[in-house]
Amino acid sequence: MLLFSEPQKACTTSRSGRKHTPGRGARCCHSQLQRRRWFVLRLLPLLFAIFPLSNCGQYPEQRAESPGLYFLVDETRSLDCDSVLSESDWQPVGAVLNQGFTDSAIWIKVQGEPGLPGARFIMFRQAMIGEAMQCGPAGIRKAGVTVPVHKWPLNVRYPTFRLPPGEGPFYFRVVSRKVVNFPVELYGMPELLNHIQVRQIIQFTLLAGAGITALFFAAIYLYSFRTLYLLFSLALFCVTGSLFITYGDGYLYLWPGSPAVQNAMFKFTSMVAAMFSSLFVRSLLQTWQWKWLDRIILAAIGFQALAAFSSLWPSLDPFFFVVLVSGPFVGVLITVPVAFIRLKEGDVPARFYFLGWIALLAAFFFNILVFRGVLDYEAWMAHAPIFAAPITFLFLGLGSYSRMQSEKRKRYLLQEKNRLLMEQLEGARSAVLHRKEGDRSSQIVSSAYPVSSKTKTKTRTKAETSSGSNSSSDSNSSNSTEGPGGSGRSQLAGVDLEAKKALLLKSMKEDKLYEVEDLRLEALARHVDLRPHQLSELLNQILNTSFSDFLRKFRIDAAMAKLADPSCPDSILDIGLAVGFGSKTAFNRSFASITGMTPGQFRSQAKRDRLAERAS
Repeated sequence: MLLFSEPQKACTTSRSGRKHTPGRGARCCHSQLQRRRWFVLRLLPLLFAIFPLSNCGQYPEQRAESPGLYFLVDETRSLDCDSVLSESDWQPVGAVLNQGFTDSAIWIKVQGEPGLPGARFIMFRQAMIGEAMQCGPAGIRKAGVTVPVHKWPLNVRYPTFRLPPGEGPFYFRVVSRKVVNFPVELYGMPELLNHIQVRQIIQFTLLAGAGITALFFAAIYLYSFRTLYLLFSLALFCVTGSLFITYGDGYLYLWPGSPAVQNAMFKFTSMVAAMFSSLFVRSLLQTWQWKWLDRIILAAIGFQALAAFSSLWPSLDPFFFVVLVSGPFVGVLITVPVAFIRLKEGDVPARFYFLGWIALLAAFFFNILVFRGVLDYEAWMAHAPIFAAPITFLFLGLGSYSRMQSEKRKRYLLQEKNRLLMEQLEGARSAVLHRKEGDRSSQIVSSAYPVSSKTKTKTRTKAETSSGSNSSSDSNSSNSTEGPGGSGRSQLAGVDLEAKKALLLKSMKEDKLYEVEDLRLEALARHVDLRPHQLSELLNQILNTSFSDFLRKFRIDAAMAKLADPSCPDSILDIGLAVGFGSKTAFNRSFASITGMTPGQFRSQAKRDRLAERAS
């Protein structure tokens, strides 16, 4: 809430300087804040994407070097509040205290009156500082100030101290858990309250983003069977949740009195977000087509999972940081070659992946520079992850949609090819049956009406001529399957194609050879009395399919019939094995490539359809 518990002086004073009555001022402030709150809520998605988080609450006059601020590096951590008084190697703090990674204690001295009128607060603008304390007449005091703002944690995000009355000097000691790279700023009460208000807007913005993505994930989980969309929504939710905890001060709200838990969840949520993002990218690029590469990616994701849990134990921090730093580089080495292959194939989703990956890598690179002390913490590049997250997921979301549309087109083409295949096979079977019926009728007529030998000779000659023309027609049909330019010679010359098509259909529908898991082209060729290269040519050139697609079509048809049968008690794995698949993974992938859903989703859909039919 953006409300103050003290009297609202800003609201009770008009522009002309006249004072309103207290009740009237309270109503004025309440209405203004109500309008402000609704305005912010309406702009939450826009704020999440474009709000200038890094420059909020900064005043140009405060970023100048303060003449009364000095620092001292205590490499051995041997100084205390008494011995530091005799030290003389003090250096001006400047706009930013930048010491990079250091295990040393940093002492800060406020000498004389603060540089700004009324500035009675000192703030070290870096979150998650390991230790910040003040030496004073009453002894050592930890960071933390009480500010008149509702719904605000006891400790402000950044370590903050109220300066005692007088000119000083005042001494402070900082020991950071991470890089020492932050500005030391002096605030008065109005500036501090303004800073807190801005932080609250940032918090509510990031919290709203996490809430919206959580609802999006729940909707996808409940109403969509697209695995890619589910992984995308899960990765988006984890990233926005991590941003709220790390940049939106969620750790202060959720674990206010446990710095160790704050630090652990700070790292845990970041690594979990990286892990689910990797799972999504694997699904987006479909890396399972290269088994060895997919195993490497799964191993890397496994390391990310281990690193996420290792963050709960401080002794395993070296392992966590190795995975954290090496993860993006390993991702580049593994996934970028796959993306290049996809781009060469004309794969549109790979283009969006590249754009999103570039934005993420740029943010990671700038963050590393900040951690190394090369860039100032308050530079906009220090907050690059907040800017990069919506940009990256915008591109990845477009890539997900593009991938689903591409898969939809492939399924349609495959279904159309299977339909034409069945039309050819059914037509061939009908033609063969019609031919057999004609031959049987001719035999009956011949036995009922005997003819002379002369007539037989004429009939035989005519039949041979007709047979020759049919053979020529078959030969022409076979020769029409020659390669480009007519250079290749068909292996199907003299083969009764219609009969072989009908025999192929019989071997699948009646003999159910597709149920043989390791059925090979040679075995099916022997069954239809063809040589392997003849059967291959028949499938590829005449039926416009491949041997694997031919088997998969009949296996999926049989599986769909079993899944839609309410009297079939078999599990999905048993059905997949029964129709010829070697594993549940292969069954699910082949089933989804044709139907667009998993076997379990198909069975559930069939059950709902039966219930709807009974209800109607």
